[in-house]
Amino acid sequence: RLEPRGGSAMHPAAAAARRAGVAAATGALFRFYQRCSAAWCARRWGTGLRPRLAAVVVASVLWALWLVHWSVSREPDARPADYAEPVDRSRRRWQGELLRQGEGADGVSAEGGIAVARMAVSPLGSAARPPRWPLYWVLTAPQHEGGRCVEILASWGRLVPPDSLLFLGAERDHISREGYHFVALEAPFDRKALKELLAWKFVMDNFPDREWYVKGDDDTFFVVGNMNRYLEEFDPRLPYYLGCKFHLGGPGGIQYVSGGAGYVLSAAAARRLTENGGADRCAKRYGALSEGDLAVAECLQTVGVTPEDTRDDHGRQRFHAFPYDNHLRWYANGFHLLNFWYHDWVWGPEIEGAGCCGENTTVSFHYMSSKMRHFVFPPPPHYVAAVAPAGALSSLGAALAAPAQAAMLSPPPGPVIAT
Repeated sequence: RLEPRGGSAMHPAAAAARRAGVAAATGALFRFYQRCSAAWCARRWGTGLRPRLAAVVVASVLWALWLVHWSVSREPDARPADYAEPVDRSRRRWQGELLRQGEGADGVSAEGGIAVARMAVSPLGSAARPPRWPLYWVLTAPQHEGGRCVEILASWGRLVPPDSLLFLGAERDHISREGYHFVALEAPFDRKALKELLAWKFVMDNFPDREWYVKGDDDTFFVVGNMNRYLEEFDPRLPYYLGCKFHLGGPGGIQYVSGGAGYVLSAAAARRLTENGGADRCAKRYGALSEGDLAVAECLQTVGVTPEDTRDDHGRQRFHAFPYDNHLRWYANGFHLLNFWYHDWVWGPEIEGAGCCGENTTVSFHYMSSKMRHFVFPPPPHYVAAVAPAGALSSLGAALAAPAQAAMLSPPPGPVIAT
């Protein structure tokens, strides 16, 4: 073993000198054992060939025993020269690092947790490199600029700084009175997959320095504080793809995430999606698909990025594919009795009803248009008591009652929500 303790490589000249020294010491020790053994054998059996052979055998045995003892007595060092200790990505490890660096005054609360809601620090942040908000971007259409986009700005969008919230797919490029950017895309409004891939290209061309990219539809409601806290648990230098995980057509199908429930790419994953002309290649290959979330998943899989299991410690979804009311009244409205794609496609057992949505772990809901202005999460007790009475099959339930077409390349059309 030529590596010193600690795993760093030894200089070749030093290694050669060490080998020569070990060989010389071993030879001298063998000759000493041979002389001692020859003298002992001569006294026992006299002189001649037999005592000489016996001396050689005894010396060899003693030398071998010494060599074994020397080998096992050394501290084992099986690490290669380029060995690196495993990286501890746990929150407590990097919280401790921030405290040791003196950065805990603004970023670590008195309880020892990162104050992520204020976005004062990030796990890789430092005084030399200020932390950045995740970039939230919304895929919209011209007909929804005056309705759904305004509703977002009046609800969860108010919690996001203007430089960290974009609306892509607008009729023309402009900036709202509040300072939020609306960007037009060169894609037909009905080409969802092409629009989403071009939107990712625009995002990475113009905002390449963000650590996290949060994509939503114009009817997606984000719980911004929970989302920011959730992302602090991960290292953006690794390719993360986070969302409500599905397998297309059921177990064994292509793994992707619900675009309407919102999804997140780390900086590493987003670069893999778009760098070296990746977005353009994917637009040519998958731009004809009917849904953007499926096209993005297909493209990411070609560069080795697959969705993570984002359920919380209790098995509850963090990214919810339907409105909060429908998850809350899941069993009362009989959704569990219906035959539709969600039961087969969602990743993991379904946990719905009163225990559907963790107050500190839920990050999004889908189909929330016309509901956002008066919705907060976690909702107050009177809101839960005021939901639709038990047994009333909502318009969502009626839409879900239709069986899914397993051969389709995208999920069935989303349920229609009564306004």
